Amino acid sequence: MGERRRWFQHRAVLGGGAVLLLLALVSGGIWWRTRPDGQLHIIAPALKGDALLIITPHGHTLMIGGGSDSVGISAFVSDRIPFWQRRLDVLALTRASDHHLPGSLALARRYTFGQTLLAPLADAGQDAALRTALHEENTAAQIANVGDTLTLDGVRLTVLQTATSAGGLTFGLQYRDFSAILAAQPDDGQAAQLLQSAPPATLLWWPWTRPDDQQMAERAQASVVVYSQSPSGREAPRTLFERGDTARRLLHEELHGTIEITTNGSQLWVTTEKGP
Repeated sequence: MGERRRWFQHRAVLGGGAVLLLLALVSGGIWWRTRPDGQLHIIAPALKGDALLIITPHGHTLMIGGGSDSVGISAFVSDRIPFWQRRLDVLALTRASDHHLPGSLALARRYTFGQTLLAPLADAGQDAALRTALHEENTAAQIANVGDTLTLDGVRLTVLQTATSAGGLTFGLQYRDFSAILAAQPDDGQAAQLLQSAPPATLLWWPWTRPDDQQMAERAQASVVVYSQSPSGREAPRTLFERGDTARRLLHEELHGTIEITTNGSQLWVTTEKGP
């Protein structure tokens, strides 16, 4: 009887050790996949609404927008950062609407944000719920103004345009020689202003439904255009080829899935989930 008990105890110890080893291997694999690699990553998930996750060279995180898929954005972010991490450094809400708020609200309920740059929020509905979620984590709901700047790991995010009744915040992003204009949903007035005064940018984030995308890309001298989705979720029928722009790389989540731009500040690489 004693021999049998010792045998079971030995098996239990071996089984427990195997479980611990498996957990260590899984955790190590996740850490290796999500570890900072010294480069800037800008990722557009293939989800409804407008959202960008920016990961700095040393692993700081900036969330631009959030989209309308609260479940999808939560799963996407948790897959891109270590599962034990419960803090994102910056939330930048481009516009307070059903196209942007659900994802931002879901993330604010799941993670603590260090800083915010927000479009104006109403006092009811999801706007108020976002305020409450941020307040519960002692995060100030800072309404963005032109010229507001945040810098992490040498990556500088600047507010170029404030939100209007029909248009969202526009951001400029700078890291060494790389720059981006992030304008997910400008109205006609904002677009006209950018066409006159936009700074040079390697990357342009611009609405698929606007007809002035090529003009804006030429103004900014952008080599890559990533298209944001329209609020309705129904995109214009023009194809990328019909846009007649062969001077730069054109990318859309509907065609390419999740899109990732990686840069060391001078060189740039594009990775897509599907398609060339």
